[in-house]
Amino acid sequence: MNRSKMVPVLLIALLAGGALAFGTYSYLQNVPVKTVTVPTRRVVVANADLSLGSELRPDDLKTIEWPASAVPEGSFDDSSKLLGRGLVASVVRHEPILPGKLSSKEAGSGLPPIIPPGKRAMSVRVNEVIGVAGYVLPGTRVDVVATQNPSNRAEDMTSKVVLSNV
Repeated sequence: MNRSKMVPVLLIALLAGGALAFGTYSYLQNVPVKTVTVPTRRVVVANADLSLGSELRPDDLKTIEWPASAVPEGSFDDSSKLLGRGLVASVVRHEPILPGKLSSKEAGSGLPPIIPPGKRAMSVRVNEVIGVAGYVLPGTRVDVVATQNPSNRAEDMTSKVVLSNV
């Protein structure tokens, strides 16, 4: 086939393809959009990543609409019920705040709510690189333990509770 016969065929193919593409585009622009409304409920979520022991403040929380059929059990709908409570597990941004991740209202924040009943936390000397500050707060109940080593040998080191639950 020579070139003079191929040019009209190519033009007809381009025109037909363009017309079909334009027709399809026009049809899809005029198709009515189906809107589906899903019933929702308000759920309190974390506004930022929150670490273990954090005390919940107003700027840490926000309320969003959540599909009612998928609302986590025990979720809160009012952030004022959560203010001042401490976290016993870390929470990531946009994660619902659930009762299992919160300390009781009386426990506050920091280390105390994290300690299981019947257990005690112990402070050890560390340097500023590996130390964790801010866990013992006013009102926290502690034991004071004295450790001594009279002979500078590891076997002779002893510890004794000096004050309990103060």
